[in-house]
Amino acid sequence: MRSLIGAVIILALLAGCAAQRLEKQHAHGLAAFGNSAPPGTIALNDSLYYDRSEVANFSWLEYEFWVMSVFGRESEQHRAVLPDTSVWDRSVAYGEPYRSSYLRHPAYRNYPTVGVTCEQVLAYSKWRSDRVMEYYLVRAGVIPFRHGQATADYFSIEGFYATDSLKAYHHLPYPSYTLPTHAEWRVAVAVADSLAHVNLPRCKKLRTSEFRGASFGECSELVKKGQFIINSRKGIDQAAGDATTPTYCSRCEADLIWQLRGNVSELSADSSLVLGGGWTDPLDSIILDSPLPSHAPDVATGFRNACHWRKWDGVRR
Repeated sequence: MRSLIGAVIILALLAGCAAQRLEKQHAHGLAAFGNSAPPGTIALNDSLYYDRSEVANFSWLEYEFWVMSVFGRESEQHRAVLPDTSVWDRSVAYGEPYRSSYLRHPAYRNYPTVGVTCEQVLAYSKWRSDRVMEYYLVRAGVIPFRHGQATADYFSIEGFYATDSLKAYHHLPYPSYTLPTHAEWRVAVAVADSLAHVNLPRCKKLRTSEFRGASFGECSELVKKGQFIINSRKGIDQAAGDATTPTYCSRCEADLIWQLRGNVSELSADSSLVLGGGWTDPLDSIILDSPLPSHAPDVATGFRNACHWRKWDGVRR
């Protein structure tokens, strides 16, 4: 009898400890709303977060897989997600095999997504906001994880704030990923240059595979002056390597904001302008740090997101 009583006491203590642990996890998860950098981003100031790297093919394929799973392979929604891979046919030095392999081949999973329009990117940004909000809510224990969501009941930010049973959590802010303005990009550039000035010399000494093909030659002096520019390749023998380079260096990811200038131009909140210049642009135009006219979709235009935590006021922004 005593042993049975002892076992019951132990089980009660364990249950109490587990409940306390869950309560702490719940509180910690709720505290993250509005007080942490959303996934993939770095805090530039108290209200602005910015992607450390350009959005890569692997991330876009995750998006495509989700849309295909929810709406179906032959759906209009799935067709709307597909990048224009024929842009490679208009690139004299490339074309095949890039048209058939650049987006989907594992070798290019960490290379920037190209061939997408502003409309496609804004749809991706909305989807990304939904998935990140869902992640935070599941982590905080507010909603359960649901595998295999369907067309009629997939999670969305609008749906969360419209659910009466979750009113106790409607005060929570939501992450709003979007395309950056030129002013936001300039803030990111200042931070990126500062980080590069401190950390890039050490990163280059690591001789990681990500640095293969990154054209530092004519840009090395700019790095010393505090301008972080790589892979401006116009006028270089482009047949010597890949057109673009990986979106980040795996060993330096925490120390840099990668390729805000060069590699690919990046779509902006102003659909007529792109930011940063790309591998087909002359170095002189990249150095100016001015927006360039948009020719997207093309082989040298990709994107990254800016992000803000926003309070729900009935309209998604």
